[in-house]
Amino acid sequence: MMKNYKIKIFLYVLISIVFFNNLFAQSVKEPSPAEKKLLHKTISIIQSVLDQFGNNDWSLDQDWYNGDPFVPADDDGTGPIGLDQNFERDYKVTENSDRFNNIILPLYKKSEQLTDRMVAQLKKLENDTSAEAVKKYGKKSPLSDSLDTINNKLEELSELHVYAYINNLYVAGKPVKGIDIPGAAMVTKFNRGHFTPDFFKSYYIAFGNWKSAKWSDSQKVYYFKFKDTPKSSVQNIVIIMTGAQDRMKELMHKIDWDVLNNALTN
Repeated sequence: MMKNYKIKIFLYVLISIVFFNNLFAQSVKEPSPAEKKLLHKTISIIQSVLDQFGNNDWSLDQDWYNGDPFVPADDDGTGPIGLDQNFERDYKVTENSDRFNNIILPLYKKSEQLTDRMVAQLKKLENDTSAEAVKKYGKKSPLSDSLDTINNKLEELSELHVYAYINNLYVAGKPVKGIDIPGAAMVTKFNRGHFTPDFFKSYYIAFGNWKSAKWSDSQKVYYFKFKDTPKSSVQNIVIIMTGAQDRMKELMHKIDWDVLNNALTN
């Protein structure tokens, strides 16, 4: 769609490759028959929820789960069974869709206009040898700040990333007022992206017994308190969404999230 977006997509893919290489560098093993049975049930339920994220405006760009579960081999004592490959799905706005034409395209045209103005401004400064022009050249200006704001907004409204974690250690951010999701134990908002640009916002939707979770004021997270039960248990599921806030809020009210509680074992 846009040249600078292709560059950004390449960088995100590169970052993801580095992240997953580090992830797979951890010691992992194939799950036991009992663990595999438990995980396949959990995975199936999670996938049934994630399959509802796309529509005519949003196209699936990447699905990072390969369908072959592994579990961490190292028991650090922090909780029950984990899943080495946690789910990530990336969605992007479909070109020529209603959202693209009504929201994305006008912002892109505005970005082009500001870019042309900034280029013209820089060319003017290049031909000006005055001390004031030399001082201004290469420095941030109100015009460049406006362009950054538009481009950040354009990027955020064009992307949606969703992650699903089994037996996650924590939930970040503070509980959101005015958002009630049936079946969810906690919904929080964190003012940073999750493996995305920092200017993105993230929502955490937590399932399981988070009533006893302990808040860490220094880290701004709630730490889950796992029960002393067999390691082959699913005590919580955490869904993290980051990107277009309007789409995230729409999905919160649209999806039957309560089915995720069927994947919990206690």
